[in-house]
Amino acid sequence: MASVFSHAVAALGIGAFIYRPGTPKRVWVVGAACSVIPDLDVIGFRFGIHYGDFWGHRGFTHSLLFAALLASAVMLAAFRHESPA
Repeated sequence: MASVFSHAVAALGIGAFIYRPGTPKRVWVVGAACSVIPDLDVIGFRFGIHYGDFWGHRGFTHSLLFAALLASAVMLAAFRHESPA
């Protein structure tokens, strides 16, 4: 069964495959954090949100739209002053 730890390890493994020298360490940290964020939707169980609901586990937070929004927000927040290589 996947867990937040295995998501982070998978993200770091993929990152290691495309590693380039000089990559800032925060790229690794942000990548691992972003791989865990979609699974924070399990908090909704405590508030009566069911598994199959739109906001349930593997609902909106596991969509491509959410991934694009998260990536955009992270790029604006964490890498605003970086120049593209």
